[in-house]
Amino acid sequence: LLDDMLADRHWATPQFAISPAGVLAYAAGGVVTGDSAMVWVSPDAVEVISADMPDLTSLRLSLDGSRILAGSTGAASDIWLYDLTSDSLLRVTSTSSEEWVGAVAPDGKSVIYVVGFGSVRPGIYLKELSGGEPRLLLEKAGRSALGVGDWSRDGRWPAYELLRDETGFDIEMLDLEADPPKEVPFLTGPEDDFSPVFSPTEELLAYQSTQTGQPEIWLRRFPAPDGDIPIQVSRGGGRRPIWSRDGRTLYFVAGRQLVGADVVAEPEIRVERSGPVLDLEDIRIYGVAADGRFLGLRIPKAPPVHHIEVVFNWFDDVRAKMGTGQ
Repeated sequence: LLDDMLADRHWATPQFAISPAGVLAYAAGGVVTGDSAMVWVSPDAVEVISADMPDLTSLRLSLDGSRILAGSTGAASDIWLYDLTSDSLLRVTSTSSEEWVGAVAPDGKSVIYVVGFGSVRPGIYLKELSGGEPRLLLEKAGRSALGVGDWSRDGRWPAYELLRDETGFDIEMLDLEADPPKEVPFLTGPEDDFSPVFSPTEELLAYQSTQTGQPEIWLRRFPAPDGDIPIQVSRGGGRRPIWSRDGRTLYFVAGRQLVGADVVAEPEIRVERSGPVLDLEDIRIYGVAADGRFLGLRIPKAPPVHHIEVVFNWFDDVRAKMGTGQ
């Protein structure tokens, strides 16, 4: 419908807004080109991780920090596993379907990922790294948004987010000890809850929620005991929580900064202090290494926006171009 709208091909983020009256405003510039790159990030340096994977879209660091699960788009659209120790690359999937990164199993023997639309049944899949065909754990037909956030340290509970028409984004767990694996609702309600991540050392789950009216980072125990009250970590906005390797610090994105919050789990959950750690410009953070460096994905910078295009009667234009007249 619009060929010149500024958009990021890696994360599908076109720059536009539409009013209820049908007025469209958008930044012109077309699709931002260039390959993304895996990087290690510290306050004073950015180091590129050499791996022959173009068009990267998302990453997950394994629990032991030795491997990176990576998603790509474009001609080589699939999921890959990069071994940092041996500098080797394993192709996990090879289909024509849309696939999204999930997590590496805590024991390192398998991975889970999400299949969207295409030639394979949509849902959550498990793939043994020793070989064999992927196994469908949970089928989700239709156009429901689905994303795996993390995998509990005991290997039992993959945590995922699911978009429902009635309640928006909810967080559920998949019980792998049940046969077949069983869906277990965890956070459901009118607010959007997503991005669940388990603490590596405690029975804590961090997540992003809009229960205050804007995205904030929250903490609660898992499994949640009766009367459990979630603890708000961020103030003034927070997104994409990530735990430190020792479980003592919870990182999240606030504006263009990565913020770290010191967390104490016993006898009750509390946040002792928080503050900025990194300035983020063209890097998205996905994990923390044992040495404290952050695993990130650096994307090509979009050109500066000098003006905004405005289109009146946009809904009429859409109807005309689609030939519906409705």
